[in-house]
Amino acid sequence: MSRKRPRSFLSLLPASMLTLAAAGALAPQTRASADIGFSSAPSRSQLDRLTQELGASIAAPALAPAEGLGAFRVETLVSGTATDISSDASFWRIASRGGSFSSFVVLPRATVRLGLPASIDLSASYAKLPGSNIEAAGGAAKWTFVRGSTVLPAFALRLAHDRLRGVDQMDLKATSLDLSVSKGLLFFTPYAGVGRLWLSSDVHDISSAPGFRLSDSTAENRVFVGGRFSAAWFNTLVEAERTGPVESYSVKLAVAFP
Repeated sequence: MSRKRPRSFLSLLPASMLTLAAAGALAPQTRASADIGFSSAPSRSQLDRLTQELGASIAAPALAPAEGLGAFRVETLVSGTATDISSDASFWRIASRGGSFSSFVVLPRATVRLGLPASIDLSASYAKLPGSNIEAAGGAAKWTFVRGSTVLPAFALRLAHDRLRGVDQMDLKATSLDLSVSKGLLFFTPYAGVGRLWLSSDVHDISSAPGFRLSDSTAENRVFVGGRFSAAWFNTLVEAERTGPVESYSVKLAVAFP
């Protein structure tokens, strides 16, 4: 099975908001069948592809520049991430009991971030696909080891872990480590980053295949670019990401205080 041909990554960010809007409009049309449940046992290659695409969907994007939030500041945010999947592939049909998913998995997410001393940010998040059993919960820690200045950019390391919830027949974990850089320009802060995403999955308890159990693990390179627009306590952000061959587009709205 051939994989989708990657597009120029620099072309992804301007299309992020348009893609999210279009995918969001299409998502309700497939909600009735947008559950993960296996009609038959997947092959190893099918599970590998499913792990790759579903894992990229549940892994929380960075959604922040490299600069830290600031000690004892709190940010609450809502975001939406649209992940481009191979919805017509056999592994998605098997994983949805013969149903069909939209070509984009649009996952809303709520996140709380807390700034600590030493330029450390901690966050916790929860996501759920509307009308589906797909849920994800996770957390992240970010350390801004170069805080930046009027001349120098900021640099940060971020470690994150997310886990699929709500699905009885599949366990899926996503762990990522990335390095990001950003530089504020008045009310606009562009940023970019690279990293690695490790995925592990386990499929079991399939009624049509008693005793079947299959595990998979894979790792993919990750690259992302984004931009944050700030006004007082409020900010909005757009981000485009590629994890292996899988592309995702995100938008967030946030308020930070005090």
